[in-house]
Amino acid sequence: MKAAASKNPDAFTNLGYIFESGKRGEPDFDLAQQYYRGGVALGASQSMANLGALYVEGTGVTQDYSDALALFHEGALLGNANAISNLGAMYENGYGVVRDVTAAYSLYFEALYLGHPRAALNIAFLLRDEDGYWGNDPVEVLAYCLKAVDLADRADLIAEFSSDCNGFAR
Repeated sequence: MKAAASKNPDAFTNLGYIFESGKRGEPDFDLAQQYYRGGVALGASQSMANLGALYVEGTGVTQDYSDALALFHEGALLGNANAISNLGAMYENGYGVVRDVTAAYSLYFEALYLGHPRAALNIAFLLRDEDGYWGNDPVEVLAYCLKAVDLADRADLIAEFSSDCNGFAR
């Protein structure tokens, strides 16, 4: 809490995550969004991505795709891979924008270039599921999925992505 009092933008993001994830007891989404807002005010791009995700889900805030889009855009302009990938998901799903799979693919690819593992998985799903856009090459799909596993830095993500890859390999 002292770090947040010193106006450290990363401290606001970290405290928001602690309260969002419940690392110190029950999740407290009200406090999480308050800390994320503090980080946003200080220019923390990860706070932008995290608060935007709360707006997409309507967790601790009223669901609002336009607020989520604005936060993801701002974080993306700062080069935050999570914000870029989340912006891609907004375009893929048509949340607050006209659905545009090509824009989603481009954003996912940019996030992947920055090392974002879920972006690689999202590319794999697009390649597999979107007829008429790409060749649906199962080898390419599996390669992007395995790239997601390779980039994942947490055991839960590695397990999740590996399970997805096993499904792609069938």
